[in-house]
Amino acid sequence: MITHPTSRIFISRDALKANYFALKNMVAPTVAVASVIKANGYGLGVEVVVNVFEQQGCEDFFVASLEEGVTLRAHTQKNIYILNGFHGAQKELFQHYRLIPILSHLKQIEEWGHEGECVWHIDTGMNRLGLRFEELDSALDLKTIPPVYILSHLSSSEEKDSPANQNQLHFFQACKEKLRPHFPNAKYTLSNSSGIYRGEDFHFDMVRPGYALYGGNPCPGEPNPLRNVVTVEARINQIHQGFKGEPVGYNQTHILKRDTLLAVVDYGYADGLLRTASNRGQFIVAGHACPIVGRVSMDLTVIDITDCPTPPQVGDYAALINDEQTIDDVAVMCQTNGWHILTTLSRRAQYVII
Repeated sequence: MITHPTSRIFISRDALKANYFALKNMVAPTVAVASVIKANGYGLGVEVVVNVFEQQGCEDFFVASLEEGVTLRAHTQKNIYILNGFHGAQKELFQHYRLIPILSHLKQIEEWGHEGECVWHIDTGMNRLGLRFEELDSALDLKTIPPVYILSHLSSSEEKDSPANQNQLHFFQACKEKLRPHFPNAKYTLSNSSGIYRGEDFHFDMVRPGYALYGGNPCPGEPNPLRNVVTVEARINQIHQGFKGEPVGYNQTHILKRDTLLAVVDYGYADGLLRTASNRGQFIVAGHACPIVGRVSMDLTVIDITDCPTPPQVGDYAALINDEQTIDDVAVMCQTNGWHILTTLSRRAQYVII
């Protein structure tokens, strides 16, 4: 047991539970609330999050690949859907592990045949995975096993006023009208996390939150209705005085404008803090924002602690993510999105489940 780890990541089970129920309360009782737990539970550990969500009554889990599905099967007997579908040589493994493929093109549908439950993915405007509307007749001609769900994916649901949302909704409703006579028992699912907040028309028979479960804000520009799940802290390795006019870090991209008390934090881009946070991000020390000065390096980042009301000591921790500086805040300072921040959290940190 490491007594004073270089970095540590706290994961709150209570916050995970609260977020699942908050999303469940957004939809009618007849609407299933699945959990998307791909990318190792969005970086938090699939074995942790599946246990929490299953205890709250979740019956349906979505991951990206066969490999993720096999890993997940060791932790749950509930439904596991594979978003990226399958390739012909994988069919036996899908059957053995009772994985449900999401079929996105005609060849996949044909190869799956009558081998067990499946989902059809319809492209309603993202131009990524999915059958095009004009391919539906050809798919129906294959006379394969009826899908348990018809699925599509919103491209811009976090943009409240994007016309893409209504366009995709209307397109999906048209697909439903076309397919319903052929698959009277099939159910329909369209919404991701932000899609849930676009209204009842988007909910259909199942919603598929991912990011929101882990504390990401599904309503950008508005107060986050969900709880922060993750706290990331890194140890302060050294504290020293820098002087006006001196450079900091690689390539001297920052020149001190005043005499400055500097703290070197044991966290860098190998831990998931992107170099784009150089000279523009910050850590939180005892509730005070401390700017990053100089370039983020592989294992270390320098911060300015001059204005801290209570100066930290070597061995104290500086927070990258907490209730004061959320995943979304860190995404802005790193010029990326919160999904990226979560899924690239340090693999060498000590993980603490609370």
